[in-house]
Amino acid sequence: MAIQKSTLQNNARLSVCVVAPAMPPVIGGAETFAEVLTLSLLRAGIEIHLLTAELPQSEIIKEIKKTGGSITVLGSDFGVQDGYVAWEWATFSRAEAIHKLVTTRQIDIVHALSHDTIIAASIALGGHSPIERPPMVATTCEMSTEDSDFGIARSVFIYTLPIDGLMQISQYYLNIALKAGCKPKVECIASAVDTELFSKGNAAKGRDLLGIDNNCFLVTCPSRFSRRKGQHDLLAALDLLPTELQNRIVCLLAGSTSSASSEYFYEIKEKAERYSVKCIVTGIPRKNMPDIFAASDLVAMPSYKEGLGLAAIESMVAGCPVLLNKVSGFEEIPNAPGQVLFTEAGNVQELSQNILKLMTNDKQRAALSNAGQHHAKRMFSPVTLSNKTISLYQELLDIKSKPL
Repeated sequence: MAIQKSTLQNNARLSVCVVAPAMPPVIGGAETFAEVLTLSLLRAGIEIHLLTAELPQSEIIKEIKKTGGSITVLGSDFGVQDGYVAWEWATFSRAEAIHKLVTTRQIDIVHALSHDTIIAASIALGGHSPIERPPMVATTCEMSTEDSDFGIARSVFIYTLPIDGLMQISQYYLNIALKAGCKPKVECIASAVDTELFSKGNAAKGRDLLGIDNNCFLVTCPSRFSRRKGQHDLLAALDLLPTELQNRIVCLLAGSTSSASSEYFYEIKEKAERYSVKCIVTGIPRKNMPDIFAASDLVAMPSYKEGLGLAAIESMVAGCPVLLNKVSGFEEIPNAPGQVLFTEAGNVQELSQNILKLMTNDKQRAALSNAGQHHAKRMFSPVTLSNKTISLYQELLDIKSKPL
């Protein structure tokens, strides 16, 4: 069956197949971006045909139905199904679903949001000429691939597939793709967080949820439990503070072991019990994070490596003063001094001094909060994301429509 050719005219509704490995979001990360991108495009009037592993949140389902799109849930249990052995099902079921969509519906763009979905989209579109098939746009958030020879080879394979448009969430990820050999017709950087959601936090609800009173100084680290996130450094830095300040602090390590290590989680949990500062080590549902951020006096994220840092941006939108390590990804968040306070990665002494500085200086903390919030709301809004994304889509369709 031939792919349905694009009939996009002026003011016609753009139809996009978004291929996301997962939608239910965790704190930060690729899943959160997939949700924000999908919602921002839906609210801009784009018709979305979503392929994902699990059913998305009710708001997305409602918006997709409203715009005439569709949802295909593939599941995440890759056992023997329909005559396939497990590896075949895991590799090709998504490609088959994409192929079915683009041959039975009007699809103008296929937007793949991970390495595995890029492979699936390449398989699905590979049997058709560039004129017939919709352009493929890629966005990736994989970091661990760059830590080994095998991972680098995997990147080279992925990024030399027929990617027409490359939309990365940071310069860091864009550089990885270009270095690996990606040669897209159009490229851009576009990212966002749910500014509406994270502007509505309630501090009292957040403190009630944690079981702490208003006299505590709450330091929050919203990160997955992974060694590169630096939770060990934060605990060590808090242990260097004067005893009278330690007695006021509650440290919340809020995250998940998704794409990380449950062993490290238990290691951190056990170590936290040996420090003087009261620590809460737990997972927090994303729906509660706006209240947690509203309740926080300081957000500290001493990561050794980041692709961007969506959780840091979410906390800035919520009005938190933010203390970050000066590393790739994080360095791309501010565009002027005074929006973020940076610490050299691995310098526990400096981290402790910066916490002390902010804890004892209400004016500096307020200035950091105000400047960071204003910047994050403007730079990382869903409207900005949808405008940049639609502009990239349109540029690719204009290129496709030009005679050879």
